[in-house]
Amino acid sequence: MTTKEKEAYRQKVEAKMDRWRAEMDKLRADASEAKAKAKLDAISRLESLQLEASNRLAELKTAGEATWQATRKAVDRAVDEFESTYHRVVR
Repeated sequence: MTTKEKEAYRQKVEAKMDRWRAEMDKLRADASEAKAKAKLDAISRLESLQLEASNRLAELKTAGEATWQATRKAVDRAVDEFESTYHRVVR
């Protein structure tokens, strides 16, 4: 292989590497964007769960003897779901 051929080959490979670098940068940006969207979705879900727990707690405050235990279970479920979702999000 001549020096000219070697140089042409090196330039060809460098050009490919440059394209790959640009593609990887794009993938990284897309991944960051996807992570940001996933985080926003998770925050929205947490807000919804927090509202649910808050509503259940309000029901508990006014629950009579007959419905207090069932309402307490609903509060516990809402709180547990919020906490488990929260811990998944912050990992």
